[in-house]
Amino acid sequence: MLAYDPRGRGTIAQVAGDLEHAAHVSVIVPGSDIDASAFDRTARRAADLQAAAGDDTAVIAWAGYTTPSGIGPDLATGRLAEAGAERLARFTAGLDAAGLPDPALFCHSYGSVVCGLAADDTDASDIVVMGSPGMRAADVGALGTDAHVWAAKSPHDWIGRVPNVEFLGLGHGADPTSPGFGATVLPADDVPAHDAYFAPGTSTLTAFAAIADGARS
Repeated sequence: MLAYDPRGRGTIAQVAGDLEHAAHVSVIVPGSDIDASAFDRTARRAADLQAAAGDDTAVIAWAGYTTPSGIGPDLATGRLAEAGAERLARFTAGLDAAGLPDPALFCHSYGSVVCGLAADDTDASDIVVMGSPGMRAADVGALGTDAHVWAAKSPHDWIGRVPNVEFLGLGHGADPTSPGFGATVLPADDVPAHDAYFAPGTSTLTAFAAIADGARS
């Protein structure tokens, strides 16, 4: 356990692997409905990614912000993502202060909004978004980061039915998998659902593991 705060819905960060001696570090940033009581889903994804990436990679499951809960306006606005981005930037700064390698950020669903807003304030080597409603940026250049940006969206993911718009504060903008966005698009045809990008045996987990281990550029 790296951090835990029981106040409110709770925030928590947990490591899979040997963080102190890791040659590569990844951080999983979850989307909506994840808090201390539902953290096991994010912890399981971290464990699956770490197992696929190898012993020299540590993966942090980071539920360090207040996520949207249920279906409501918080999902469509950036209010919680803005607060989450500040927390994520502070967290990655702490990793840097501890002398750890620049992390790869794996950002699922609403977590990709958080990563988009935090991009220019982190030293991430890679930013990987999946099932993203948008990153509140028109394209990779607007993110203001030197990180390699990757994106995956399954044809079986309900997020594909969400309009990629941003108007009067509602919506999160361009689809990161669209040709004009500029991200490197990863294969995801075999991902069966919105919550299955880290499922063992999927092409996405294989690609994620290569990125986490520094083998894919």
